[in-house]
Amino acid sequence: MTSKLRQPADWLLLLGLLLFVAALPMDAFCTPGSCSEWRGYALLFMGYLDLYAHPRAGYVWLANPALLMAWWCMRKDKKAIAVVLGLAALLLAASFLWVPEVLIDEQRPPQPVVGLALGYWLWLASCAVTFVGALLMRPRTAATDRE
Repeated sequence: MTSKLRQPADWLLLLGLLLFVAALPMDAFCTPGSCSEWRGYALLFMGYLDLYAHPRAGYVWLANPALLMAWWCMRKDKKAIAVVLGLAALLLAASFLWVPEVLIDEQRPPQPVVGLALGYWLWLASCAVTFVGALLMRPRTAATDRE
């Protein structure tokens, strides 16, 4: 049985996916009095709503589709597109470092971000690892695939 993971980029793609999955059940950020109102999976599925309600924080969510498309491009050997999407995901995710407040729900005014939790750092690491993996991609050849 041969492994499909032949390049460092393949291993980094796998690591990026694992970091992303590890971030999903974790807290992402803290507001006054709470660090557990929004887990990573909830932000993944509901975060797009902030694009309309609180755009300054909402655009950070766009790192998720960029990351997903970067993974797809890496598997399809589309290096240039994967690099651009990986960089976009990394920059969008990192921009949350400068977001001063987030909208927790429609009943309260935006709450200040007072800390970043493990889930955010795992998600950011997933974006960084994916970007590096895209940079390290080499074209696959028929000989490489037969080995």
